[in-house]
Amino acid sequence: MPSYSENQALYLAASGIEIGSIVMVTRKARTGEAGWNNSWVYEMDGRIGSTGTVEDISPSDGIYLAGCWYPFFVIEPSNFSSWAGTCRHYPFLAGQNLTEGEKKKVVAAASRYSSLPSIEFQQIFSLIISKS
Repeated sequence: MPSYSENQALYLAASGIEIGSIVMVTRKARTGEAGWNNSWVYEMDGRIGSTGTVEDISPSDGIYLAGCWYPFFVIEPSNFSSWAGTCRHYPFLAGQNLTEGEKKKVVAAASRYSSLPSIEFQQIFSLIISKS
């Protein structure tokens, strides 16, 4: 049976996740689940459903983002090919009443500038909408 680190290496290679990738935390994990050499702590609960940038990768501790180590099996690449995926990364977009054309422009910009914090992307969003 493959070890946690072997499974993580396979998953990272298949998903394309690496340091600097934008990812989403999909669910809570049990401490030690599937050989993960770390503990789930309360602060991690608030990241479920949120996106962040991979800051480091450890063969046994997992994926480091937002100050915590997450197991690879609760992380998935953020999808900027859809409006819903873009809204998960930039939640302020969800309440916007946009045309389909405006949404396409915003999704394209979000995928290009995915590493920007929300406050900075809001400025780009304002420029896109003002020119529509």
